[in-house]
Parts: sequence; structure tokens; C-alpha cells
Amino acid sequence: MQVRKIKIVGTGKYLPEQVITAEDIDKKLGVPSGWVLKKTDVRVRHVVQDETASLMGARAAEAALEDAGLTFSDIDCLVSTSGTVEQSIPCTASLIQKALGQEHSGVPAFDINSTCLSFLTGLDVMSYMVAAGRYQRVLLVASEIASIGLDWSHKESAALFGDGAAAVVISRAEEDEPSQIICSSMQTFSAGAHLSQIRGGGTKIHRRHTDQLEPDGRAIYKMASQIMPDFVRWQI
Repeated sequence: MQVRKIKIVGTGKYLPEQVITAEDIDKKLGVPSGWVLKKTDVRVRHVVQDETASLMGARAAEAALEDAGLTFSDIDCLVSTSGTVEQSIPCTASLIQKALGQEHSGVPAFDINSTCLSFLTGLDVMSYMVAAGRYQRVLLVASEIASIGLDWSHKESAALFGDGAAAVVISRAEEDEPSQIICSSMQTFSAGAHLSQIRGGGTKIHRRHTDQLEPDGRAIYKMASQIMPDFVRWQI
């Protein structure tokens, strides 16, 4: 296993203002008082009102940049590491970039989705990219909205989840710094893939009236034709 000299230089979070207590969920589920707290050991959950995943992610990213003493111009890659995407296309990372007011920055933005392990997977994958020198500073953002799709008939699982976002900035550590990833390992057993799933919204079960692809070819071509010449000259 390759050791990677990586460090986290800034962290940030965002929590929605609306709070739901364990007692509130007891009443919603129709269970005895104290049941949810006993089952989950979670007293409060934050739940979105008008917030989107990209807005929460942007606020967490801003906090991480401030904690690191950096600005977005110091970042050369943005990765969304979330299990609940805001929409199928485009990727949540691009929407976070836009919510940051950096839609013209050109900073690469893409998603890494490994369900509940998305952040750990993103940290593992991007640590190799940083260690190799491909990127200098990477902004990893995890923004999750679970409350919208909870099945309240499954009491034990519905009682667990809330909404929120967190972000970190990672960079390469110097040789004399102690920070490093010394080992990582992951296994996937897809025999249990059906045990935790969101089946709608993809190509198998398509929500045709809300998830149709809406390309504006003329506008895309116009934007690409303006950007491409400078991009090609920079590469050369």
C-alpha cells in the first residue's frame, strides 16, 4: 500500500437552521416517548427548508476555505463526495461551483459517488492525485439531503437521518510533516446492493416528466467556442 503524504488544511460545515428532535420523531412515528433516542442515540437532526445540496455544499466549502486561510483561486479541483445527488445531470460538484459564484473559474469539478462511503472514497482517490502532483489543493465537499426521501414506514432507518454538509481542503504534506495516509482498503459486496437503494431517477426507472434531458445545443456550442481556443493555447 502506497503511503501518501497528504494533509487536511481546512474543514468546514453547514447545518440547516430547522431542527427536529428525537421527541418530534417519536410523535411522527407514533412510538412511545424516548423510543427514537434509545434506538439511534441521536437527540437532534437538522433538516432543510429551502436549502439545496449545492447551496449547503457551497457554505461548507466557504467555511473550509476560510479555515485554511485560502480563497477559491487557490483550489485546482472540486469534488463532490455525496451519496444523494441534487440532480442526475449535471454533477453536484458543478452546481456547488456555481453556488460559490465561481461558474467561470474553469476549475475541474466532478462527483465521486460511493453511497455512504463517498467522502472516504473521494479522500482515498484524490489523495493519490495530490501525492502525484496532478492537483495541488483539492476541495472535497459532502452535502447530503436525506429527509426528502425517507420512508417513515421503516422506523429504525427513518429515525437515523438528517441533512447537512461538510467540506475539507487537502494538499500535499512536506516530508518532515507527520500527516500521511499510511493504509486504505475497500471491499464491495454487491449481493447486498438492493438493501439500501434509491431506484428512481436513473435510466431503469425514469421519472420522465422531471428527469428528461434538456440540452440546449446552440447555447452549449456558443459557450464552448468561446472557451476552447484559450483552453487549447494553454495546453500547448
